[in-house]
Amino acid sequence: NRDLGTTILLTEHRLEEVFPAADRVVVMEGGEVLCMGTPEEIGEELKKQKELRRGIDDRMIAKIQQFRTDRLDKLMILITKSGNGGMIWLFVALYLYIVKNMHHQAMVLICVIAAVAFTKDRPCDLDETVDLLIRRPLGSSLPSGHSASSFACVVVIFHMNPWWGAAALIWASLIAFSRIYLYVHFPSDVLFGVISGTIIGLIAMPVAIHFIGW
Repeated sequence: NRDLGTTILLTEHRLEEVFPAADRVVVMEGGEVLCMGTPEEIGEELKKQKELRRGIDDRMIAKIQQFRTDRLDKLMILITKSGNGGMIWLFVALYLYIVKNMHHQAMVLICVIAAVAFTKDRPCDLDETVDLLIRRPLGSSLPSGHSASSFACVVVIFHMNPWWGAAALIWASLIAFSRIYLYVHFPSDVLFGVISGTIIGLIAMPVAIHFIGW
């Protein structure tokens, strides 16, 4: 085309197909020019604009994905599986019921485990380019059920024994973080889960004390 002195104009919304053949690129949106330059310059500019448009949730979860290592992958998978269906807290409830004969407290734990459900897309559904290390969880992203059930149980356990509660809080926090690390919840999902779970626990405790004693 240079030899012929001819300029070819090509309109295309699939930029990845145009870039290899283009000398200059003009990107338009809504009838306005967003940027103009070489394919390399346009690529960098579009990356910057995409980053600016991303919300704090997206930036936080993307940052945490940079922490991934083989050891952390295995550890976070183990930690997050312990919170599947509130499993670790069910074991705690069974231990309290069978070994410690703390029947009322165990029943309160079981009740708060089952008290959470909303609806929201998960990050792994919105961005499928990130490899999932666990099976895609069923149900909604908001709130994080793992976080909600874990922190509800922390409230109950802390009421029994502050030292047990401190240990439960550490593990519950790890479960909550693992959900972001494994790309199945946004930070806001986990935060809402922590808050709602804590509230459920705080509500359940006085009710349990009033009606069944402690």
